[in-house]
Amino acid sequence: MAKKLFFTMTSVILVACLLFLVGFYNIDDTGDTKVEKILEVKRVVIDAGHGGRDGGVASSNGLRESDVVLKISESLRFELETRGLEVAMTRGNEEGLYDKKVSNRKRDDMRKRREIIEMVEPHIVVSIHLNNFIRDESVYGIQCFYHKAGKGDGKQYATKIQDYINKSGLVDRNREAMPADYYILETKFPSVLIECGFLSNAEEERKLASEEYQRELAKTIADAVVSVLN
Repeated sequence: MAKKLFFTMTSVILVACLLFLVGFYNIDDTGDTKVEKILEVKRVVIDAGHGGRDGGVASSNGLRESDVVLKISESLRFELETRGLEVAMTRGNEEGLYDKKVSNRKRDDMRKRREIIEMVEPHIVVSIHLNNFIRDESVYGIQCFYHKAGKGDGKQYATKIQDYINKSGLVDRNREAMPADYYILETKFPSVLIECGFLSNAEEERKLASEEYQRELAKTIADAVVSVLN
């Protein structure tokens, strides 16, 4: 009985080892065997714009950009982690990243965001913002931006995410991805800044204040990010 159990356990161990090796090695069409990673987990940095004293733009009703984009970013983090991605956030609360003792808080805040990005070495940076255009309050919609130099995958990712959002039906106003000189886009990693709507537009402000719409927006962006990374 003991001998039979021994051989049974040995067989189980051998089968397990064989399955591991099959997963770890890849045999190509030529019959050559090469070692490769089974799966590379994609890393994303979510940058919730502004924070602390820097509230960003605000609606006529006092809705602040910094508060709304933080909620969208938190929902986006949940959606991306649910899909198996590793996520880091530059800002996880209502405070800014700046040292309160420095004279130029904005510069210090942006520098620290850049440090987080460089430490994480993400496959993509997604910076969440809101727009404002008081000269024409009828303007609305979601728009993606990439670095003006158009280097690397930033332009390609921004374009694909914009197309995905346009086709999602989340907003009936289609826009196109555009180049910009935002500091957060000036990294060696693919970076996309998403203006998630206009607080100057009454209807869009109403939607952006809704937690249900914030979650829907985050889900759409998460699906778009996963589609470009795959």
